[in-house]
Formats: sequence, structure tokens, C-alpha cells
Amino acid sequence: NEYQLLKGKCAFFIKKLRERLDAPIKVRSRTAFATVRGTEFLTSVTRTKTMVQVLDGVVSVSNLKGTQSVDVSAGYQTTVTKTKLQTPKPFTEKQRIIKQ
Repeated sequence: NEYQLLKGKCAFFIKKLRERLDAPIKVRSRTAFATVRGTEFLTSVTRTKTMVQVLDGVVSVSNLKGTQSVDVSAGYQTTVTKTKLQTPKPFTEKQRIIKQ
């Protein structure tokens, strides 16, 4: 189960499907991979960067080469460019990619 996001914003709510998934879901952008199983997260993709914000659970985020990877927990975000994978940091409700 792999999705490719070229540009824009997307919300993933995988929690309800957790028990039926045989393999993790992967979201690929121009700069990053996000691998999840049973979680809720938001993604914003531009031509030069990918941002992942985790609402529930943990998301493993890596650069496309797979040479760098971080686990992002609920309440944290990371940004990935072609040359950098940011250490996860907290985000506020005001900073959410997609508002509820």
C-alpha cells in the first residue's frame, strides 16, 4: 500500500484500519517516505519539502535515499528537504497543516 503525493496537503486517518492491514502504508513525496500503521497524521508537500505532523501514534519518516530516518510521535512534526531531515519538534494547534 503506497501512495505518492506530488504537491498539496493530505490527512491520513489509518487508526480504524489497523487490524486489517497486512503491510504498513507508505506515503512517498519528492523528498521523503512516511511509513505508518494505525495512526493519524497530516502531510504537506511542495516541490522542495515535505512536512509530516503526527496527531496519534508514531510515523517513521525517512529521506528518499533511506540514509536518514526519524520516528515522529503524536504532537510532533518533521520537515524533509533533499538535503536535510529535521529532528522532530512539537507543533501547536495554530501550526496544523489542516485545521479541524
